[in-house]
Amino acid sequence: MPPLDWCTTEAERLAKHLETSGPFTEVHFGAGFGPSGLPHIGTLSEIIRTAHLQRSFGELTDRPTKIIMVSDDLDALRKVPETFPRQRMLAEHLGVPLCRVPDPFEEADSLSEGVNWRMLTLLADFGIDCEFVRSSTAYLSGAYNPTILEFLGAYGAVNKLAARSVGAIRRQSYSIFMPISEITGRVIEHIRVLETDPACGVITYEIPDDILIQRPGDEYSIEPDEYYTGEPIGVPITVSVLDGRCKLQWKADWAMRLINRSIAYEMHGDDLADSARVVKQICAHLERPAPSFYKYGLFLDGLGRKISKSNGNGFDLDRIDRYLDRAGLLRFLRLKPKRNRRFSPALAPDLSGPVYRKLLRIISACSPVDLLSAREFALRYLGRAPVELDHVWAYYCDFVRSTRPHFVPSPSEAEFLHALGGELSGLSVSITGHVLRTLIPEGLYPVVYMALTGAPRGPRLSTWMEITGLERSIDMLRRCSAQTI
Repeated sequence: MPPLDWCTTEAERLAKHLETSGPFTEVHFGAGFGPSGLPHIGTLSEIIRTAHLQRSFGELTDRPTKIIMVSDDLDALRKVPETFPRQRMLAEHLGVPLCRVPDPFEEADSLSEGVNWRMLTLLADFGIDCEFVRSSTAYLSGAYNPTILEFLGAYGAVNKLAARSVGAIRRQSYSIFMPISEITGRVIEHIRVLETDPACGVITYEIPDDILIQRPGDEYSIEPDEYYTGEPIGVPITVSVLDGRCKLQWKADWAMRLINRSIAYEMHGDDLADSARVVKQICAHLERPAPSFYKYGLFLDGLGRKISKSNGNGFDLDRIDRYLDRAGLLRFLRLKPKRNRRFSPALAPDLSGPVYRKLLRIISACSPVDLLSAREFALRYLGRAPVELDHVWAYYCDFVRSTRPHFVPSPSEAEFLHALGGELSGLSVSITGHVLRTLIPEGLYPVVYMALTGAPRGPRLSTWMEITGLERSIDMLRRCSAQTI
């Protein structure tokens, strides 16, 4: 008996989990992403896999379901993405919420809104139906206020749970509440909470003057007055934690939105396993049901490094359609989600099915000069032109043809190629294998192949010239010989 698909297994596990975790009229599946860089395969895979599971669960239980996807656009810009333009402008907005950073592409109202638009486009392209939530809207509208007050009421315990995962130095200025400054607009991440007032929904804090701050990517720590230029240092400030005046540190924020939206199931990468445990502990302390989590493997680039939005390594989603069809991508994402998987442009054939790989072998061996010729070779050797042809052709151009060495013939080879072009142009008969054998000495076939295809061998020359066209073949021979002559 074949093993159950992971979606079926997870749907059964979730159904059992909901029997003991409390009633849900509508079962909510959660997903979240940080819009600080272009969407990558990890973000896309999470929502696609969640949609797979949603369908399996609905078929199994016949219960109403909904996917809620949250864009964490109130997070601060902590690092300038290397793949973005206008680097200097972005550097001037470090620490500012993503929803208030100008769009470096100058296409949207903010950096995060440009990324959100790209993500929404992908969701629509893949037919994924979900409720899309901007964190900034949820905070500023007061939708999160009731749950935030729960966190404020249990501030000491929840802050201690969240702070366990940071180092001793960071713990000195760690708070689950991070005020958004009315002076500079920055998210103040390093504070010391002096007093909490759950009844009024406020905290009193100061930016300590006796700590050192390590900026992301910097080798040395700096003083608070240098990091928070323009902010009062060591001065008590009272601020509301409601209506977006403060945002929660991300572990607490994750737990808060799960509780607030009654999320029953959410996936996360292997790198967030420790954070998911903290979330469960926070939920337990607040006596609120934790969702059922599913840990999936990471996506790695061609060198085995974790794919990062800020570094832009790995498979840019803007290039997915160039090398892979949607069916191939969905098939890849459905298989073995718990495994770490390499995902880069050069690996496209490994991510695709056998038809893609067979067609690539044919195209690589035949060395067509354009897509139309590639289609003719596919028809000749496969009997059809598969839907994958455009993707295979793009891969061949970028990773096969472009890597072949440039052929420059020797003087004697150039003289032969030029003469061959003249003899071919003067022929009054069709080009057949027999005709070519009378014109090309056996030892010079590799030279002709190199001139025409960039490889020392290929399909029958008569077939290649028939598909490419005699005039074009002659022109290629002459242009190659002209490099030396």
